[in-house]
Amino acid sequence: MNCPKCNHPLSRNKSQVSGGRNAMPVYYCENCGWGRERLEAGEVDQTAVAAEVPDFAAAAWLKLAGLWGLSAALVIAPYVLLVKSPFLFGGADPGVFDAQAASARMAAALNPYYWIVVFAYILICATFNAPEVNRHDMGWFGGLVDNPFSYSDDANRTKLLILLLMVPGKIILVTLSATYRLIRAVTAA
Repeated sequence: MNCPKCNHPLSRNKSQVSGGRNAMPVYYCENCGWGRERLEAGEVDQTAVAAEVPDFAAAAWLKLAGLWGLSAALVIAPYVLLVKSPFLFGGADPGVFDAQAASARMAAALNPYYWIVVFAYILICATFNAPEVNRHDMGWFGGLVDNPFSYSDDANRTKLLILLLMVPGKIILVTLSATYRLIRAVTAA
């Protein structure tokens, strides 16, 4: 958990405040001092502490499971579609399009290289920031028609395309960083 004032990780006091059967630890910020004044004054009320430091453990794990499902779908679905796409044309004339042979060639070509390309893609998305797009300068009629008198709308369209290409990689990066932070928070507690 982070401090609501300075976003610094909160610390937990060693002794628990007693005041009922549900004694819970008191959190404070070492950086800005949030929560420390009440801890030292002994004015900490259990209901106030429970209201200030909500327990989002179950919600965090549920969100993380959803992120992992989405990330797995973003990585595995293109691979399955590329390998199995020749079977979509299986009704075509076998003399023109042999689905079995095309599927075998695609699987042989993608097997080692696909995972290297995915890793390089995630690394590129982690290295570069997403471009900022001026959505008001995308052309005429909300971007449906190109403005022939302005070159900046072409640059914004290119930035939008780059942004859309980076979204799956950024989702995978968010999943990995959220997993790291949640595991670190669980092991520190």
